Amino acid sequence: MIIKKMKQSGAATMLLLALTIVLAACGGGTKEAAPSASPTEEVSGGAASPSPESEPATNEETQEKEEGSVSEADKELFKKILSSASSLDSFAATIVADQKMDMAGQAVNTVTSMTMEAVMKPELSFYQTTEVEMGGQKQSFESYMTPEGFYMQDPTTGGWFKFPQELAGEMMKGATSESMDPSHQLEQLADYLDKLKIEEKDDKYVIQLKASGEGFNDLISGNLEAAGMSGADIQIKDMEYYFEIDKANYYPTIVKVYTDMVIGAGDQKTAMIQNLTTTYSKHNEIKGIKVPEEALNASSMDGL
Repeated sequence: MIIKKMKQSGAATMLLLALTIVLAACGGGTKEAAPSASPTEEVSGGAASPSPESEPATNEETQEKEEGSVSEADKELFKKILSSASSLDSFAATIVADQKMDMAGQAVNTVTSMTMEAVMKPELSFYQTTEVEMGGQKQSFESYMTPEGFYMQDPTTGGWFKFPQELAGEMMKGATSESMDPSHQLEQLADYLDKLKIEEKDDKYVIQLKASGEGFNDLISGNLEAAGMSGADIQIKDMEYYFEIDKANYYPTIVKVYTDMVIGAGDQKTAMIQNLTTTYSKHNEIKGIKVPEEALNASSMDGL
């Protein structure tokens, strides 16, 4: 069996890649273009900010928004957008996650690029192709997640394996239809409606929020819980949200999330800056996810 022949380090790598899939899928959105790096205190050459046209609100803009309020027309528009997004049963997505980490003084940069087809109702299923670039090396593979199991291609051999149900269940806690649903991300912002920046640009609406400080603890904690993570050892220093909405049908087309966080405690802290961009298409056009025979007949990772 492929997996039983793998070295322990290889198995660990596979689990890390699978976890990357889950976190990226649950995170929400990313950047389309390669950003220009800006140094931060914790991470040397920290992750880039979005392009000028689509970057999250600046401190000045956020402060101005906090002093004002969203118009009644904008509130009604937000309700329409939320209602339309809630009608999504399926979609295709392109996801790019750019992570810059400082682990015990060692800088690690990881770029994960994925394409996905997802069906959320009646039960969550998705197909993904994934490319992970870390330390100058790239690995690419395919994966399927259905109610019957989580199947992943071995990036070193091309063979397939199936995660044990218990392990897959733990890993996929965050990969629920709710956490992957863009309407859920918008719904979380409803409690902060007066702090949103809503604009109309050409053929789209743009919604932005800069979330930092104690006033956004519930929003941040909710995101961590949705991803199956405890907030006990995770400190979110800054988060910025950016949504592009198609004016014709009110469907989300681009979602970006910038996160500056510290994971761990004491001497085991890891600082991480992440730019996550998701571009949505094929709204309600995906009718089902079919797992190929070679994956269905795959060996299980029992014993890992």
